[in-house]
Amino acid sequence: MSENREEILADFQACTGVEDVAEAIFHLEETNWDLLRAVSRVMPPDTQAFHARSDPDVMIVENDQDVPTAVPKPIPADKVTDMMDVGNNIGHSPAKKRDYSSSSRENNFASASTSSGSASTGPKMLTFNIKYCDRVIKIRLPDSANLSDLKQRLSNEVNVAPCRQTLSNWARMQIYEKTPFTKLMLPIENDLILTVKSMSDGAAAENDYPDHELTVRKNQQVQREKRSMPTIVQIDSDEDEFEDASESFNVDDEYFVDNENTTKKQEPLIPENVEDELIGTITFNERFTNRYGPIHPAFYQGTLDEALKDACNKPAKDRKILALYLHHDASVLTNVFCTHLLGFESIMQIIEKNFVLWGWDITFESNRQKFHAALANCLGPTAPLNLRNIPVDKLPAMVLIMKIRSATEVFNVINGNVSVNELLSTLIECVEVFSDHQSVEVKEEAERLEREMVKWEQDQAYRESLEADRAKEEAKQRQEKEERETKKRIENEKAESAAKKEAHRKEVEARLPSEPPAGQGEQTKIRFRLPKGVNIERRFPAESPLQVLLDFLVVQGYPKDEFKVISSWPRRDLTVLDENQTLKDLKLCPQETVILEER
Repeated sequence: MSENREEILADFQACTGVEDVAEAIFHLEETNWDLLRAVSRVMPPDTQAFHARSDPDVMIVENDQDVPTAVPKPIPADKVTDMMDVGNNIGHSPAKKRDYSSSSRENNFASASTSSGSASTGPKMLTFNIKYCDRVIKIRLPDSANLSDLKQRLSNEVNVAPCRQTLSNWARMQIYEKTPFTKLMLPIENDLILTVKSMSDGAAAENDYPDHELTVRKNQQVQREKRSMPTIVQIDSDEDEFEDASESFNVDDEYFVDNENTTKKQEPLIPENVEDELIGTITFNERFTNRYGPIHPAFYQGTLDEALKDACNKPAKDRKILALYLHHDASVLTNVFCTHLLGFESIMQIIEKNFVLWGWDITFESNRQKFHAALANCLGPTAPLNLRNIPVDKLPAMVLIMKIRSATEVFNVINGNVSVNELLSTLIECVEVFSDHQSVEVKEEAERLEREMVKWEQDQAYRESLEADRAKEEAKQRQEKEERETKKRIENEKAESAAKKEAHRKEVEARLPSEPPAGQGEQTKIRFRLPKGVNIERRFPAESPLQVLLDFLVVQGYPKDEFKVISSWPRRDLTVLDENQTLKDLKLCPQETVILEER
């Protein structure tokens, strides 16, 4: 064919009205880039005619000098319409203002989602918790809404125009203003912070108007219809006739490619001088999918250091290979590598199963330097040396990094000038090498864990033995302490009792009458037979009461509460008799022998 694929793509989109580049490429590849067959595939033959649109979305300007230069009169603040309602409404009837109340807004989104999507499932509702001053505003929107809808709902809550709202914890890029939340892959709960632009930023309290981007270009669609409509209606799917028909499409080639798609394609995957590595990877994944379609391996959403830890810094059985995809828009190999190689089913399967894929765009030198700095921080200063001098014509590249034992190193660098089979065989070889080392390390780790478990069990048994010995020693010490305390208490009690006895003995001794001299008055002689076989004698006046005899025994250390005093004849216990009776009345005269017995 004389036309290149970009021209065929532009012609196909202009003929069919298919705006999705990925869908257009799919139909062209299914027909081997045969334009006529691709058009017939999408549009039945009886409908292959261009009809004038009743709602053109561009302004037809024949001459740049005809563009009006008058500045439109500002619209009053109370009549400002939401940006989502304005669009490019040249030639349209005025749009009906939307109802942004909570119930009607959510119902509108829900009905729109149901009509355009699956009828069996409704939209997923997202919750936004927005902190503003000292309050938290909770707003629920379906995932078919976008950031502009959120700002408008927020404007109704806080009376701040959308153009003055700045939401932090949000990737602040213009592309996100109209991007549905479904494409942003937001969680169910989102926490944002609202700040309001000051008046010095160019916003006035009473004149906050929405911003609009207007593009003026030639109406290539009309020219397209004039040139190509007769050919499209009458031609057959014959290749010779198609080659003749293709000449009719080579007019004003610069107008055939839709301006929006061209801009989108030229948009870098990562903006220049990106500061946040995490934002860079998220933007890379989103723009890669928008440009090349959803058929590709999943890219890791995180920094290079996080991807390396998730792939390599795990137990051997859970490790994977880290694959770094380095993109460059200036290389002619990029489109083929991204669409054909990364979209190949076998390559996607092996990457999903064995690799952690991390992507980065090194089109801009600033982003290239940021990647090299991140790689040096992860793998050391020598790691980026082999990657600095890869020529642009060999990009994109895929850097394979694996951890073998304790070393994490670059295993291979796959340049972009490879075929599908070469890429697949290189990945398989890398997986085989990694699997061989991984199986050895898994076995070694299992043996090491087993040894550590045995050692731990031995240490545990030793600790339990020590604990048992310690418990025995503590019990022994407690018992000895209790015995000492009991002994001491008994000794104290005995000492106290002895002290009391001694005090009582001295008191009795003090009042005990002295022994009368022999032959002085009527006397009686009492012999005391003590428990240990000792005998003592003492003289008492015959008229002495029994108390005096008992007091004498107390002084000798034999109190009546511990000893019985038994008379020999008649046998009786004197300690139970009346102590005031005299010895004479008790017939203990002129002499008597009494026996002391312990109670």
